[in-house]
Amino acid sequence: MTQILLVLLLMCVVTGRGTNERVGDSLQVTLPMAALICTVARGRGPEYLGRFVLLTFGIQTPKHLLGSHSINRRPNGGLKGMPSGHTAAAAFGATGLLQTCLNSSRVGQVAAVLSAGYVAGSRIEAEKHTLWQSVAGGLWGILAQTLTWSGLTRTWRRLRRRRALT
Repeated sequence: MTQILLVLLLMCVVTGRGTNERVGDSLQVTLPMAALICTVARGRGPEYLGRFVLLTFGIQTPKHLLGSHSINRRPNGGLKGMPSGHTAAAAFGATGLLQTCLNSSRVGQVAAVLSAGYVAGSRIEAEKHTLWQSVAGGLWGILAQTLTWSGLTRTWRRLRRRRALT
């Protein structure tokens, strides 16, 4: 899996056409998709999708609730900046990869973590998010993946057992 991830990351850089923002845009999709593929291969796709729904809810809710509060303002003047959804998705995917396919590959782990960090930096450089919005997104992505890991796993196993009994 490490070699596949490295090829995917290289493709993101090549197709980013030289701009950090575009590379970050590609990575914020590639990391969670790679983690999804890894999780599905291990028979845990529904759990991953459940965590992704939680992630999305946790990204969108503060953006709407904070309204025009200063913490929700983007550096470029827009609103709905808290937290950075790109960074949250990248951190979520990187954490998912660390928990599954890359748990024994140091090179893959470093590549995934650096890629998620790159996404955060690209959002700041493009003036889409502040440092704190990117940090909040990264933390939320990690939390949505790790804190729900055991809870959703237990719930999914119970549902499968019940279905097998009926």
